Amino acid sequence: MSGAVNRITLLSGFMVANVIAVSSAVAQIEPAFEPVPRSTVVESDSSPTVAASDFVIGSVDKIKRDVSFERAVRIEGIGVSVLYEIPESTGLSAVISWYREQIEKLNADVVFECAGRDCGRATVWSSEVFQKRVLGATDQRQHYFAVAFQTEAGPRVAAIYMVQRGNRRIYSYVVETATTTEVQFNDPDKYSEMLARHGSVVLDTVEPNRYGKLTPAGFSELERIAGQFATFSSQRVYVVCVLFSSKAAEELLEDSTQCAEEVAAKLDVDDGVDYVPFGAGPLFPDQGKPRSRILLVAPHLLRFE
Repeated sequence: MSGAVNRITLLSGFMVANVIAVSSAVAQIEPAFEPVPRSTVVESDSSPTVAASDFVIGSVDKIKRDVSFERAVRIEGIGVSVLYEIPESTGLSAVISWYREQIEKLNADVVFECAGRDCGRATVWSSEVFQKRVLGATDQRQHYFAVAFQTEAGPRVAAIYMVQRGNRRIYSYVVETATTTEVQFNDPDKYSEMLARHGSVVLDTVEPNRYGKLTPAGFSELERIAGQFATFSSQRVYVVCVLFSSKAAEELLEDSTQCAEEVAAKLDVDDGVDYVPFGAGPLFPDQGKPRSRILLVAPHLLRFE
């Protein structure tokens, strides 16, 4: 019914819970990603109704009954999803390489990538995020790409999840969403500007895993952005690390303190900024949701309504 607000389950699998349809039906989209040669389509589906969902661009965990994303971006669009079984002669590494080549072919930007345990709990990906039991695997045998790219019809994002199950069978699940508008990710070159404007900024391109550790790419990104905060010379800026996982709060506070100290040390390039590390553990949810992240906070610049 045109204009009606209906509660549906988004077929793209980005939502853990139901989502809300926000417009009437539109034309379906075709997948842009080609399958691994000789793959078998286990199931495919599409969502011809524009709907709001969470595009997951971070590792996942489950704390009690709540699913936790290290990071997710809210999007709206129509989706298409395909679940493939990969031929026995093709290994998981070859499948990952195939999709990496597809990403390059489409000139797509990799927004997030993880492998093995850095992706978080495989059971959460299979049962909660994508809701596909056949994707159940060990934490070590999983790989995930979150990408953004342009098509002739407009902007699109894709989630590509690959696993090897205990029976050695390999599956890939590709979910593409044609978004109504181009998805905006934080520009790391504007962190300083955002800190000056708002008094705080989340370093979206530098994310701790559930143990409070950064990847080599994360450390490289810190080195790249470190010099841009020279305008805060002689000012105090707090480096806040927030962590959520199934660990006890006391352990998370300790891990997050070490995380904050490592980040502060990398940002300190003798630019005169007084970086103060602060481990917040799980005590700083994001609008009530458990989200691990790193923030820079300049209390004297915060605006109070």
